[in-house]
Amino acid sequence: MGTGTGSLALDACKVVAPDAQIVGLDFSPAMLEHARAQTSKLGYDGRVAYVLAHARTTPIRSDSFDAVMSAFVLRNVGDLQEFFHESYRVLKPGGRMVSLDMYSPPRSLFSGLYWLYFGKLMPLIGSTLSRDPTAYRYLSESVRSFVAPTTVAATIASTGFVETQTVPYLRGAICLHLAAKPL
Repeated sequence: MGTGTGSLALDACKVVAPDAQIVGLDFSPAMLEHARAQTSKLGYDGRVAYVLAHARTTPIRSDSFDAVMSAFVLRNVGDLQEFFHESYRVLKPGGRMVSLDMYSPPRSLFSGLYWLYFGKLMPLIGSTLSRDPTAYRYLSESVRSFVAPTTVAATIASTGFVETQTVPYLRGAICLHLAAKPL
């Protein structure tokens, strides 16, 4: 869900069974075009199919997939309840959902240093190098305004998922959400 440039789909090609079919879904035609080019370049044409669709309303049949993955997508989804409901719908019973995203770390010395770098220095360096002052500001602003990982976990559980788990990394600045659709 939210495959973007296809990086996560291509990483999946390396670790799942060789006969597994991977579907990357995104609402951006430009991102999908880039993903298709990368997929072809790496020789995975027959393994990955890309679909133009919004992750909140996919054209995918119910109970179709063994797993649903997303990385750094949740902050860009307008309605998390719809997103996780759709993830749940397309999963087969027993299927797994995995989502990785960035969060504001809890207040501490680390969070102060984190925001100095991520909120001030990175946007300054990024805008200087890319000559686009808005691109890197958006990233830090989207993280700062995003809900807490506990809210995301509660939303995941409210859509019917079980075995929900949140694994924090980098002192909570990044969290991995894991869940399963009941059998």
